[in-house]
Amino acid sequence: MNRNFLLCLGALTALVLTGCSNKCSIDADKAAPVQQANVAGSAEDFKANAHTKIYFAFNKSNLSEKGKENAKTQAAWLKAYPNTTATVEGHTDERGTAEYNMALGAARAESTKAELVREGVAENRLTTISYGKDRPAAYVNPADPVAADAAHAKNRRTETVLN
Repeated sequence: MNRNFLLCLGALTALVLTGCSNKCSIDADKAAPVQQANVAGSAEDFKANAHTKIYFAFNKSNLSEKGKENAKTQAAWLKAYPNTTATVEGHTDERGTAEYNMALGAARAESTKAELVREGVAENRLTTISYGKDRPAAYVNPADPVAADAAHAKNRRTETVLN
């Protein structure tokens, strides 16, 4: 367990066991949050260091140059931890039919997987799935066209997650 968590737990236990007078209080607003350790090779480490999202142009499934750079970063991390496996999730914005978006999400996931394989990740370590428009990353407000365009752009992506 996290050392800070154990210290906090010990202090809290001591307070409870010894009783607390009226002068004793714990101010939750001022208490430091307990942080999870970013362990090398963990899912948190992957999210923090591997650019797990790749974004796509409208109606496209090919990776941009920035997308290829992100895939290269993901591949380097995955090669450093050869016992890990990952799933590439394909996502779309909400425009178009459900069937079309499922197919487009699958094509995006497959193109990302292909780029990871080109970068040296063993194909058998990667699976793909399409969520189409079912798991948006951003809410689209149709009353604000500028914000809607930005939200659509955030939803057109793949996310690589560790299994």
